Amino acid sequence: MRRALSLAQLMGIEADLARPLKSCDPATDTSIIPASQTFWYRINFCDRYISLLLGLSAGTQDNSFLTDEFLARDTPMERLEKRYTAIALRIIERNRAPAHEAYAITQSVDCELENAAKSMGRSWWEIPSLMPHYTTDTPAQMGVMSHLMLQIHHHSLLILLHLPYMLRNQTNSRFDYSKNTCLESSRAVLRRCVIFRTANDVAFSCRHIDYSSLMASMTLLLGHLSRPPGVREEDWSRQRNEDRALAVKVVAKMEELALLNDDKLSCESADIIRKLLPIVDCCNGMTPAQFHGEEARNLQLVIPYLGVININTTTNQAAESCTVDLSHSQLPTPTNTATTTTTTTAAAAVASETYQEMTPPELCAEALLGQDNTIPHEDPSAGLFSTDCLEGWSCPGITAEAGDWTFQGVDTTYWSLLNSGMACNFTQ
Repeated sequence: MRRALSLAQLMGIEADLARPLKSCDPATDTSIIPASQTFWYRINFCDRYISLLLGLSAGTQDNSFLTDEFLARDTPMERLEKRYTAIALRIIERNRAPAHEAYAITQSVDCELENAAKSMGRSWWEIPSLMPHYTTDTPAQMGVMSHLMLQIHHHSLLILLHLPYMLRNQTNSRFDYSKNTCLESSRAVLRRCVIFRTANDVAFSCRHIDYSSLMASMTLLLGHLSRPPGVREEDWSRQRNEDRALAVKVVAKMEELALLNDDKLSCESADIIRKLLPIVDCCNGMTPAQFHGEEARNLQLVIPYLGVININTTTNQAAESCTVDLSHSQLPTPTNTATTTTTTTAAAAVASETYQEMTPPELCAEALLGQDNTIPHEDPSAGLFSTDCLEGWSCPGITAEAGDWTFQGVDTTYWSLLNSGMACNFTQ
């Protein structure tokens, strides 16, 4: 996409969006050649979405596609998608914002997403009904699928927006909204992804749906590390069972895709979600049948360039609350060996190891929460995952084949966002 972006700029498309494009083939029907502004917008849409998933800066800051001139002939769904493209840029900028701006940007972007959603009306957000398989109305089928994809895109943006705050300081109510938003949006994504992949079982078609499905599944299961304040245990227990059933349905759909298409990404996505399911089981006071003793408490996810995420689940049925040891994952440095402990209503312990299964560094409690219970902010250029930490440690090659590293950095960005904890200045 960056190559396409650079070529478009060299061709002068960015500077003159009204100029018609020409084809190298003189026999090409000019009516099927996209307009310059449409071509430029699609490049920016793809670039920003991929950049957001990979934790990169956007290729351009140009939002000219939102001008009245270019919106005049758009349908309501096309206008909504363009608003989301501009919002994706703001989330990318938020992820790199200084301490005094990050949370304020989050609140502002959340309002933008809410206003964008309201512009479509309440009925538009209901899950659309799929067309029968035997229908020959292709435009209608495409309309339904586009409708589903745009709904999934909306909720995926909400997850990525609020993810840094989902597991922060469970005793502080200022983060309750972020956690609830992540959980509700994750459920919305998964319900729609199952429907989408039931209608479209070609794994390499609309691949971003599978990334959204994996991200939502991990977020939903990790959200059960603690019970939201004000929610009764009976209600939360019932919700856990419903969420587990939804995650299992997603796993089954991914396994079906993997079998039909010999698709490694679907297979590994299902494996990751399956490894996180014991979180819900242990929170219900059960030990998963496939594990025994200590094995049930040690869930591992290997993340290239990040390490091994260990989630050590424990259960204490006799106690009303459980202890959580939360040490955030980071790239290894040989001398950093501090520990951290916090207490919440969950039953889990998260730790990190190096990619070579060596003892990992951990953060001290003071590094996670300041004296005023706000989250200290690391400078984006010298954060927890400093490139200096890579020296002396072997990591997968940056030019590895797709089959060697299925997620190509999407998983690293997810865990980095979950770990980072944007700075929040609530005193102003």
